[in-house]
Amino acid sequence: MSAPLTWSIILLCLLIVQKDSAQRFLSDNPLTFELMNPSTGRKTYCGVMEFMAPEDFICVPFWVMENLHLQETESVHVRLVTLPKGSFVKFKPHDMNFFKSFPNPKPMYVYISTHML
Repeated sequence: MSAPLTWSIILLCLLIVQKDSAQRFLSDNPLTFELMNPSTGRKTYCGVMEFMAPEDFICVPFWVMENLHLQETESVHVRLVTLPKGSFVKFKPHDMNFFKSFPNPKPMYVYISTHML
């Protein structure tokens, strides 16, 4: 098995890519990474809030670590990926109180789908 990639290596790889193709890639897609626990094979996908972790480290929320069955300081494989665009989404309120705040939720769904997706 190869050594896990780290944020610093990924940044270096992005800088090596030709300027035009890198700009086109970064303008069309948000940075999306695949995180994989090498011992279990469990995967998840995430975006980047900011590149502030020390070199050779990544910071992820505790629930992501639980999902991947990771402990602090364990190795994780990180890979830059492009995910396919979604073609369907189904919204479901957590409880019926949602409809008290939004008796007609359709305008909100239209706004979110046109401005935020």
